[in-house]
Amino acid sequence: MEGYRPAGWLPVKATMGFEDVPASPTQRYAALFMAALLVISTCSALLTGNVAGPEIKPFIPITVTTWLLADLLTAFLLLAQFYVNGRIMIALLALAYAFSGSMSVAYVGVFPGVFQPPNLPLAAQQVSVSLWLLWHSTFPLLVIAASFNDAKVGRLVSRRAIELVTLLAAVAPAVGTVLVVAFLLTFSRALPLLVADGTFQPFFRTVAIPAVVALNGLASVVLLLRRRRFTALSLWLAVATLAAALDAMLNLSAARYTYAWDVGKVIAVVTACTVLLAMLSDVVALYGRLARIARLDPLTSLANRRAFEEHFDVVMHSVRRGLRGVALLMVDIDLFKRYNDSYGHAAGDDCLRRVAATLALGTGRSRDLVARYGGEEFVVLLPDTTVLGAREVAEKMRRGVEALELGSEPAQRRVTVSIGIAYAPDARLVRDEELFESADRALYQAKDFGRNRVVLGNLVQSQAPDKVAPLPFPSGRTWKSTASSPEVQ
Repeated sequence: MEGYRPAGWLPVKATMGFEDVPASPTQRYAALFMAALLVISTCSALLTGNVAGPEIKPFIPITVTTWLLADLLTAFLLLAQFYVNGRIMIALLALAYAFSGSMSVAYVGVFPGVFQPPNLPLAAQQVSVSLWLLWHSTFPLLVIAASFNDAKVGRLVSRRAIELVTLLAAVAPAVGTVLVVAFLLTFSRALPLLVADGTFQPFFRTVAIPAVVALNGLASVVLLLRRRRFTALSLWLAVATLAAALDAMLNLSAARYTYAWDVGKVIAVVTACTVLLAMLSDVVALYGRLARIARLDPLTSLANRRAFEEHFDVVMHSVRRGLRGVALLMVDIDLFKRYNDSYGHAAGDDCLRRVAATLALGTGRSRDLVARYGGEEFVVLLPDTTVLGAREVAEKMRRGVEALELGSEPAQRRVTVSIGIAYAPDARLVRDEELFESADRALYQAKDFGRNRVVLGNLVQSQAPDKVAPLPFPSGRTWKSTASSPEVQ
């Protein structure tokens, strides 16, 4: 059937992920500071870092475990984003981090002095160094490939294709690592001589390490220059690849358990953790945005009904403990259906937005809340107020909407609001539903009395100790401003 979409289908072209978020000035300064700190630490280690330090045997397992967890968590978060938006760039980055994590496991498995004896035979040493080279060269190559992937066309829209690529990206790194290790173990004697008796050979120093440094440096430059929009993801990826390049430089000159060697391992941790921390920060910010969105009315940007009910519960508990008064205002746009039918839904939406903004301006205290309650109806909560204060706020709102002059001439056809007030001088003596019922009755009285007016509703003390008695203010009173001060009608 044309136009049919299976359950769970998402318009992936409309989604926005971490790769779309522009880098903020704060992020730029933070990344610049981190890059400068990495460069300074590396230069210091290269100049004075060959001083032997304490031989801390758990240091390598700890750092490798950190690399592994950080790489795999980053790969998982990236793969989750790809599953949502189908961007091939994100899949490539997820593959880069997943392969880096699986290679770190293989590397530490054959590294001398961890799970293997310190004095490995030549073939095992060759495998260890070869794994390190593949690990540190594959990552920047995949990052560069992702950078050249255009965001507009490099996207999958088929849900089945996205699921297949997600599965491949999750499985391929582990399978690829196993195959690489098997190949290196099988053909270890045919590999170029990279290390002998624990000492790096000239080919490793003059060709292999410079190539790794160049690849990671190139990845940083490509990330900073290739993307049309400088995003937070490209910024932190550039820092990560810069850290990888500096780590490779330190591996060129540092002996094991020296200051430079230790600094190199710390920088490698930075490589693994930089993008992860940035993405986790984005996730935290996303939770905040989702919390706000869940409590906002999308049309008027006021609090929605759910947010109002949560705020109402908290405020009512507070005013009851403090023995204070509370007012509840129900506001309804007069003859809104007629306005909507006359001017169209677009004009009706604009009317709702402008009325909502006017109502919001009518309150100024932090615990006051204006919310859209449904359709053209709004609700206002005013804790710690008097009945005169509630009336003044309601009149200010009514006059403000009337002054908008929405609608046509004559003035009787312009948009106005009717407002019903429920007021309890002691919030302990009324139930929540009584406030709403009283405000709702007062609103209907305002409609019956001719609209465009404020009515103070009648509220009884249902929990009075001796008998039910009216609260000490008159009921059924309406106000409509015809001069500088409202008159009672």
